[in-house]
Amino acid sequence: MERGAGDVRERRGARRLSAAMPAVALALVLTGPLMMAACAVSDEGPAAVETEVATADLAAVPEQDAAPQLPLPCPAPYPGTDLLERDDHGYCLLFPDEYEVLRPNPDETVLAVGGLMDTENPRAYVRVTGAEGRTADQHADDLLADMAGFDIGRSTVNIGGERAALLENVPAQDMMRVVFVVHAERLFRIDFVPVGADCGPLAERTNELYYTLAESFRFMAEPGAARP
Repeated sequence: MERGAGDVRERRGARRLSAAMPAVALALVLTGPLMMAACAVSDEGPAAVETEVATADLAAVPEQDAAPQLPLPCPAPYPGTDLLERDDHGYCLLFPDEYEVLRPNPDETVLAVGGLMDTENPRAYVRVTGAEGRTADQHADDLLADMAGFDIGRSTVNIGGERAALLENVPAQDMMRVVFVVHAERLFRIDFVPVGADCGPLAERTNELYYTLAESFRFMAEPGAARP
């Protein structure tokens, strides 16, 4: 499977790679995190809802006197990372260089080690759609309503200088960490798979992937605007 495409650019040092990837059935893409089981999901049924519990070890958004000046410049790769730029989706980020960049559909970018069907390594799914005039918290509320009865943790984090809603232990084939952030009337949803105690060292690697992306995520200038 080829990776990247056109307006997606990865930088490994001074190198640029660009290639086209065959289309993947939309049904596969939209249920991607649901189809790949790497860790056991409890079959004991839903627990009580606790949506206001802060997620452990995930930094909360600090109090700020003024809004950050956005956009921020894209980060420079450091050893062990590559830079992903999505001009068309308005973001850039760093990711561990063992991962591939896959574009299964126009709205989504996937970071995976062994392709879309890999279940032996963590994955991240970055989906960009219209925000429909709603906030990140409102989109998170929708997902919680769909998952009523499950014990899903909720916290607030900072992604690219914007306030974001983070949901922990969202049930699927593997438990997910789901981040919602809104910027420039776009909704950015980022799924990290798998999480949870049942995944052991694999969940620790998911945390490493999360921190690499979350700490480096930047919103880019609108097309045609000057970059910082």
